[in-house]
Amino acid sequence: DLLNSVAMHFNAFVKNPAIARQKSFNFIIMGNAGVGKTRLALTLGRALGTLGMYVYSDVKVIDRSALVAEYEGQTAPRSKQTLSDGLERVIFLDEAYMLTTWDRQKKPPMPTSYSAESTGELLTFLENNVGSTCFIAAGYEDKMLEDFLMANPGLKRRFTQYIYIDDYKPQELERIYLDELARKMEDPPPEAGRGGRAAPAGSSSRTVLRRDDVRKWFTDGALKYLVEILTARSETHKVSAMVT
Repeated sequence: DLLNSVAMHFNAFVKNPAIARQKSFNFIIMGNAGVGKTRLALTLGRALGTLGMYVYSDVKVIDRSALVAEYEGQTAPRSKQTLSDGLERVIFLDEAYMLTTWDRQKKPPMPTSYSAESTGELLTFLENNVGSTCFIAAGYEDKMLEDFLMANPGLKRRFTQYIYIDDYKPQELERIYLDELARKMEDPPPEAGRGGRAAPAGSSSRTVLRRDDVRKWFTDGALKYLVEILTARSETHKVSAMVT
């Protein structure tokens, strides 16, 4: 669904950039700890930048401190400056719910003045720059839905794409482990030639490993034990229970 959505938006941009840039294309990515929210956001951001829908191809990564100042009254100008620096590029705010702190003493609870200032500036920025930026916010599902989006009713209108990443099953974690081990053990490593250590001069061959190659390094009992450990961990330490 995510790939289709990006493809449709890009095709619309190619056919008629003026119309495509009149539509909001902002993302909320949700999921428990360790499922890959940050990795997906950065990969998505780089893809959108590379497709040429914005002037700059890099992803501007920000956190709460980039938007919220130390003292009351300073948050609005800081947020405005940070967001303006993200024009014509993808902006990624991880743990976005940290931006929206609430005063629980009030009935009903109200966003703190810092949160009100920052989310107000964010909403204004998204409304005034439709098509000139893509904003990706990531965090735990309950925090994003109940804290972040509730801090300002207008945010729901500006975030049009909602992505939820399920927890990995033990068998999926085993597959990821073997794939990553194979990648790391390649000779030369896959980083060579992509900004990492360069391959030796004159070398034209390289060892490419696959999951099945690496699997042979382990006995069936060892891999079964790994899955059992991952299963026991997921059942004993529920990720949702660890998220506060």
